[in-house]
Amino acid sequence: MLLCWNAGKSSPIHDHPCDGCWMRVVTGSVQECRYKQDSDEECLTIVSNEIYTEGQQAFIQDSMGYHKVGNPSHSKPAITLHLYCPPFETCKIWMDPHDSVASCTKSNVCYHSEYGFIV
Repeated sequence: MLLCWNAGKSSPIHDHPCDGCWMRVVTGSVQECRYKQDSDEECLTIVSNEIYTEGQQAFIQDSMGYHKVGNPSHSKPAITLHLYCPPFETCKIWMDPHDSVASCTKSNVCYHSEYGFIV
């Protein structure tokens, strides 16, 4: 999946109900914040905050936690390439890390095209 990130935009915190997600930055830079469940508070706690630049790669799976990805630039777009193995159709999202882990929302993944054809 090729994702285009407008300046200052980011995904919600989300899981990967598959064997993982490989991400490569094609253009620009992206910020990845990773979260784990806080066992005392039953909310999400940030465990890392990284910036990836053009050509860099990252990997995440649910055993490593959840994450959100975004474009930290206020003026330049970014493009990332994502590989999900296997592909998935739904995932869990959290809009606020202070929400209860159980208060996630189920979200459908939307594709612009599949196998070269616009959906």
